[in-house]
Amino acid sequence: LIGCELKDIAKYTSATVTLVSSEGLRKFYLNALFVVGFRELLIYKNADEALIEGQMKIMQQAGYVLK
Repeated sequence: LIGCELKDIAKYTSATVTLVSSEGLRKFYLNALFVVGFRELLIYKNADEALIEGQMKIMQQAGYVLK
């Protein structure tokens, strides 16, 4: 399933890829990305942390301040 999801990005192997996933799926996606040619231009971001950071930015832009 992951291979099907990534099959169309193989032509972009010179691009930087940011992988946002749960820790449990990280190794599977990294292995699949290696297979299609992405080896050095990978950035990993934990999905839970990314969600929280994004929500915090939205709140800050809306004028909310956490104390």
